[in-house]
Amino acid sequence: MHKVSNFWFGFLSGSLIGLGGAFLLGTKKGRQLLHHILELSENLEENLTTVIKELEQKFEKKKEATTDEVRKNEQIKGQQSLNHLLNKIKNRLTF
Repeated sequence: MHKVSNFWFGFLSGSLIGLGGAFLLGTKKGRQLLHHILELSENLEENLTTVIKELEQKFEKKKEATTDEVRKNEQIKGQQSLNHLLNKIKNRLTF
């Protein structure tokens, strides 16, 4: 197995960081990209807060809908049990 030394890893990492910095600060396209990234990062907290609030509202609505559905199912089961019990009573009274 070939082992990579820490020197070459550091050299490669430094080179990539240097090239990235040179691109972002040295070219017009890079400065535009850096400006766009900075704008996004400034609005990130506000955007995340909005997204989290929307998700909370959706989950709350889903929870309410699920709770209502469970209640309806329990009522139906209760009515079916009562009807079943009444039918049993009627059948025993007729015999």
